[in-house]
Amino acid sequence: MKITFTQALTILQLQTPFTMADLKKAYRAAALVHHPDCGGKAENFIKIDAAYDFLKSFSKDFAQATSNSYWEQYWQSRLHKLQEQFQEEWRKAFKKALAENNGMWFSTCIERFGRAYMYPRTEWFLGVLYKKATTKNRNAYQQKLLLIAPNRTFREQYALKYYRLEFGFDTPYVFYLPPAKEQIGVVA
Repeated sequence: MKITFTQALTILQLQTPFTMADLKKAYRAAALVHHPDCGGKAENFIKIDAAYDFLKSFSKDFAQATSNSYWEQYWQSRLHKLQEQFQEEWRKAFKKALAENNGMWFSTCIERFGRAYMYPRTEWFLGVLYKKATTKNRNAYQQKLLLIAPNRTFREQYALKYYRLEFGFDTPYVFYLPPAKEQIGVVA
């Protein structure tokens, strides 16, 4: 049976806002009058039952029971699972990129995950491929990124972007920078 909010309030003779206790009290009072075992009509009791079921989700205490704290707990556990899932996919994308010598697997991984679930957070990338940010690891990663960069013209920018995702934006590292315009004789 379809019922609207105002119809449900009228059937149970309730005022807004109401608590679950108010709703139960109104339901019991209406049920005593309209229940078929107490001499009421079955169709009236069906309406009362439908109104009660419909209004349960609108009571103040029900809203509090399903409020932010429960949602936050659920969302944090879900985020953790999504992070683990993304990191596993990121490792696979790195292996494919190295095997095929094609860095487009990185952006493809991010885009596919974003379309399926949500776009990954920046902190999800930190330390996924290299647990320790040693100089040896950073140099090796830089060389691999430069090797698999899909665009040779912008490969330093590509390498810098994914290097910072892996090791953090505050990790110092020097990449090759082209000479300034003044040094090569170009005047702006």
